[in-house]
Amino acid sequence: MIRRSFQKTLSSLTIVLIAFLLQGCYDGEAPRAVILVSIDGLHPGYLDTLYTPNLLEIAANGVHPDYMEPVFPTKTFPNHYSLVTGLYPANHGIVNNSMYDPDLGLSFRLSDREAVSDHRWWRGEPLWNTVQKQNRTSATYFWPGSEAPIQGMRPTYWMEYDTSMPHRARIDSAMAAITRSPRPALVTIYFSTVDSRGHEFGPDATETREALREIDGQIGNLVARLREEGLEGEVNIVVVGDHGMAATSSERVVLVDDYIDLEEVYITDLGPIGLFNVKDSTRLESLLADLNNMPHARWFKRGHLPAELRYSGSTRIADLVGIADDGWQMATKSRFESNPDFYSGGNHGYEPWHRSMHTVFIAYGPQFKQGLKSHGFSLIHVYALLCAVLDLEPAENDGDLDEVVHFLQTESG
Repeated sequence: MIRRSFQKTLSSLTIVLIAFLLQGCYDGEAPRAVILVSIDGLHPGYLDTLYTPNLLEIAANGVHPDYMEPVFPTKTFPNHYSLVTGLYPANHGIVNNSMYDPDLGLSFRLSDREAVSDHRWWRGEPLWNTVQKQNRTSATYFWPGSEAPIQGMRPTYWMEYDTSMPHRARIDSAMAAITRSPRPALVTIYFSTVDSRGHEFGPDATETREALREIDGQIGNLVARLREEGLEGEVNIVVVGDHGMAATSSERVVLVDDYIDLEEVYITDLGPIGLFNVKDSTRLESLLADLNNMPHARWFKRGHLPAELRYSGSTRIADLVGIADDGWQMATKSRFESNPDFYSGGNHGYEPWHRSMHTVFIAYGPQFKQGLKSHGFSLIHVYALLCAVLDLEPAENDGDLDEVVHFLQTESG
């Protein structure tokens, strides 16, 4: 059973608010629907009138908090799966883009098609399962986790991830889905180029902004086509990022083999965070002490990370976890010397409270307030929010609808 990181009961006021929210399910109302759009690596600072006029337009007419704080580690797969489960990574199982499960005796990498589609890695209940268990349909183009038969289920309509699929074709697929009968409750779209350009060129680079400009054009295309179909007033659009991007440099790299013998550990990940499993458990304390001689990084034993990171309780978390200072990276000498330029540009994975790691939430549609600017909030609450939007009973999760209920219209019609 998934262990909740915290237990909260809704206040009487919130229960009353939810009752009002659900009053909109009167006879004849169009079925509620959400198009959930992910722009990987989208930082709030990227939004401006030159590059993102369409995003700014829907933000002005909908809900636009100052920022959305991701979960730790601030990586793509953990955060995308937290968005659709409302669970912290230690509870939903995807504790990093790369990880090792000692019980399965298997390694996971996001580039490994067999691992990505193996249901044993994915815990909790993703939103598309919640939708389908309550007699609605869903479509994903694309989303981490959607290729695996989680709880024996996949989305009603789904595709194997294809990074080469043109962005316009992704919008075409979403429009084909949302105009089906019966209308899906949930349609997802995923764009990766802002993240990839941010890694290669850095968060402040023209190349990164130009990648976003092209995606912003597709957001405009989506809104225009919904309007043409007469659906703009019936379908909610929710645009999210999964993390931000910190500027990095080959001048801000710490070499771990200056502090320990790498023959003593298995390296699962190394960069903004380090994930090491030790070969000899009797050496763990000594290795930890040596690693903590390293400048610009802190190392912890599994189960001893700061409580606010909510990163404990899973055997998939490595024996030793290192976290670099914002904008710094860790590397091995051989990797660094073979390609030092790799370490200049941008990266993420750092603690989620750094401004560089913050990301975006924009919501526009009939269930959301209009013109609402709000303070920042945690990504962990998005699942509960989307369940309320879709009039669904949520699965057990770590979020709290109280934190985001003010985004919603208090009554429909």
